[in-house]
Amino acid sequence: MIALFKHQLLRLWQDKKNLFLYLCLTAGSIIVAIVMSHQNSKFASVAVIRNTQMPVIYEENVDVHYVDERPLETDLVTQTYDAIIEYKVHQWVICSYKTEDFENQLLQLLTLENISLPQDKHTGETIFGFMIMFVMMEALFYTSLYGEDKEKKMLQRISISGMSMTRYLCSQSLLTFLMTWSSTFSILLLTQLFGMEIGFSLTTYAFLLTLLCLIATAFAMMMNSIFDKETTSLSASATIVLTSLLSGTFYSFMSNDGIIGICINALPQKALMNISENINYIQNTQWLEILYLLGLVIVFYTFAIVVGKKSIIKSHS
Repeated sequence: MIALFKHQLLRLWQDKKNLFLYLCLTAGSIIVAIVMSHQNSKFASVAVIRNTQMPVIYEENVDVHYVDERPLETDLVTQTYDAIIEYKVHQWVICSYKTEDFENQLLQLLTLENISLPQDKHTGETIFGFMIMFVMMEALFYTSLYGEDKEKKMLQRISISGMSMTRYLCSQSLLTFLMTWSSTFSILLLTQLFGMEIGFSLTTYAFLLTLLCLIATAFAMMMNSIFDKETTSLSASATIVLTSLLSGTFYSFMSNDGIIGICINALPQKALMNISENINYIQNTQWLEILYLLGLVIVFYTFAIVVGKKSIIKSHS
């Protein structure tokens, strides 16, 4: 198993071009997230429909735009505004495509005086959200060695040598996890050493990265077991991009209500975002989401092992 690990590591090093490409993409996503989180120190940009009867609004932490007519809801989709607010029947009515927690916090910032904005937490969430998609793509690249071995019928030779499919997958998974985790954490460490504000502590990032790399590795291994190398690259990449966007890793624009909301909340990226948002005060809900992610890892690996063993048996028959 150790010999196979070293051999796979050497094969990765031979593809230095793509190796450094994914490292640069991950580093770029972190830098862009840092720039964006500091570009506007305000919690949100909102449109407030003028009303002579509305109470005082506190604008310290919110970028408020007063309008005479209600903006189009497309302005929420295009991120012109994060919310449209109107005062009706002695209460504030908020229209937003973001989460209910966002609306509650926004209402507090607008109506209560001397409410501080947790900027460090906001910065950490932004950076981690931007990282998710690129880290999952990076893990997909590392597991491409598994796809190559399937195409070249190397798995059959490995099984003849006495190594089980489970041990092979463990070796490939360990390589993928360590490479993905260590490279991303090193980028965060260097970013902090250069004096940039990364929001969360390195310990917090280490925990979040562990969860992310576990789910990314398990998903990549499952996809490589089910499909051939070319199909895996296309289908898995498209799945990662689509589910990351729907989960709000870059920007939360989908409601959590209805069937669509239930489907979005079932995505592992959404669970990761929820955990990062409440990382400083993890409650029962977050523990359930952590267990849910670990359960998905087990399910993904079960598929990978079962399908992998069937492919080997089929090739011998």
